[in-house]
Amino acid sequence: VSQLNDRKTLELHVYYEVKGTTVFEESPLREILAFEQSLRRLSGWQRLCSGGEATASFRCEPAESFLNYEWPELTALSDEVYNFFNLTFNGLGSEFNPFSATMAYLSEGRATPHDFNQFFPQDFDISSTKRLRSIFSFTAPDVDGNSYEGEYAEFVAEELYPELLNALTRALEEPSADLWANNKEVNIYFRGDVISDYEVRYILRNDLKKSIGALVLMVFILWLVLHSALLAVVTVALVVSALAFAYICIPLSEVGVTSFLVMFLALGLGTDGFMHCSTLWRTSHASYPSAAQAPERVRRLFVAMSVHSLPEMFSGVAYLIHLGSSMRPIQEFGLFMGAMMISSNLLLYTIFIPTLLLNDRGVARCKRRAPQCVADALTPKWMPPWRVIARCCLRGMPKSRQRLIVTGILAGGCLISAMLVAYSRDSSGLLELFTPDHQRIVGRTLAESFWPVQAAHLQSAGSTTVCGPHQDLDCGLHWCESSVDATIPVHDSTLDSGTCQCHLSSDFESSECGTLFVKTRVAGISVDQLETVDWGSTWEAHASSIKDGVQVEGTMGEITSLASVVFEHWESGATEVQPLVQMPMVEATQLTATSNANCTFIEVCFCDGRQCDTIDGLDMSHTLSWSGTRRLTDSSVKRRLSEEWKQSRDEVV
Repeated sequence: VSQLNDRKTLELHVYYEVKGTTVFEESPLREILAFEQSLRRLSGWQRLCSGGEATASFRCEPAESFLNYEWPELTALSDEVYNFFNLTFNGLGSEFNPFSATMAYLSEGRATPHDFNQFFPQDFDISSTKRLRSIFSFTAPDVDGNSYEGEYAEFVAEELYPELLNALTRALEEPSADLWANNKEVNIYFRGDVISDYEVRYILRNDLKKSIGALVLMVFILWLVLHSALLAVVTVALVVSALAFAYICIPLSEVGVTSFLVMFLALGLGTDGFMHCSTLWRTSHASYPSAAQAPERVRRLFVAMSVHSLPEMFSGVAYLIHLGSSMRPIQEFGLFMGAMMISSNLLLYTIFIPTLLLNDRGVARCKRRAPQCVADALTPKWMPPWRVIARCCLRGMPKSRQRLIVTGILAGGCLISAMLVAYSRDSSGLLELFTPDHQRIVGRTLAESFWPVQAAHLQSAGSTTVCGPHQDLDCGLHWCESSVDATIPVHDSTLDSGTCQCHLSSDFESSECGTLFVKTRVAGISVDQLETVDWGSTWEAHASSIKDGVQVEGTMGEITSLASVVFEHWESGATEVQPLVQMPMVEATQLTATSNANCTFIEVCFCDGRQCDTIDGLDMSHTLSWSGTRRLTDSSVKRRLSEEWKQSRDEVV
């Protein structure tokens, strides 16, 4: 455990929410299983899992998933005994494990450290739960896990995120009315180390591609405003170059969201200085019309622009004050914004002003030689109707003091209303990175409904043995066939009086055993119900009904809970799970014995109306009666699982 604590672990949490009524249906679980198997088949997944910490490989293969317990791999342990086999919980099995059996296995703590908290939400209810969680973790093979994290980041970008995004997109598709359509029944949400940050950068890169259209529109507007195609293209190129220059000068190992925000701000606001410089140059032509006056014209432009850009340069330096902030996004914003503003002004002086000279002389010569359409494209003559717009604005202005007062009151009322609405909104006050329909926002409430857990430090029992209730083995589950349909409630009036049907070997009637040791297992009654029973006297009365001359010497041990027994009705496929209890071993003397041999017997009793059809070796049936017991209700298994869930939840809290 201490070794794993020293290793860097990269986790991926995947959350599922079924579109139906409950997650405990085979169809949505098969959909989830197919998705998780597709992840585990990725070449990068297998490479990272096998190349990580060997003692933690169980975290990624088969990982921590409820589906591993629902589709275990079955290996028969006997060709003659049908209910003696091994289950390997790896999610690679071909047969579906009944929900009741899986839930009983988890609730009894046989999959420690896996329990309900690992897979199900805090408000878990076996009859209505629609949510499920799986945890996949990759652990670095050494203390310095930077190289391993780098490999994982490449895997996320090249394989993992595209696979998750594809599954997410398909889950959000509108269902088709076609009966043969492969409609998705489960919504998928995910978050984790590296992949959450990569998702932000992925979306921002896609949004940046959309800004190409904005750049084209910006060139068009500048072409009209500056009256020059050359100046329009150079202005946009210099704004983009200022961003690139700032990025090169700042030693950041990773560009965050704030850097992209500065980029969009720069594209929107970075042309102001260039437009002002062009306006000053154009208006100065009247004062310095001749070519001989060009040096003085340029000098005065430098002076005017120095005065104009001085506040902007100081603002860029002022942004660097944010480097003292304790929040990394604020530091990054100040650094990028300051570097961008300073580099933008430097490019204006070194490149844009010489371009103004080139535009006046070089473009003028090109216009004289080029066709009229080309000349109009180089220097458009269209001007926005500023005079008309100004006259309309003047006409719309209020002409009396009363109108000004009314306008001020309306504007103030709108401002106050907006502030009240913003204050009353249920929000943290911080801007959301994603739109409300994004999986990170939609899945936030779902993720918060689960208990916070970390990757397991200890591997759970990867397999368990399943055997019959009569086999004296340490089994994780007991299993047998029952001819009574588990979907039909059993109402046996004899249960109210504490009557059970028991099975024992016919060798018990032999007179060759001087001392009898009997291990009795009782199915259908809980430990709490049996704690008040005087088992020694009860069993002595029970034995005397089978044969005479048996005297109980005492009992050894305590009442203990065994793994539950699963009754399977083969025709319908229905199953029912009942508790199985080991009673104290009875030591008895056979007064009519012909030898002093010691004999040990296994006895199995069924007390809730259902019993195994075949119990190998226990060929003698008889009745066991006691008082003070009551039969379990039909919802006993659900109630027991709920009690186990509450207990485990209290332990976590």
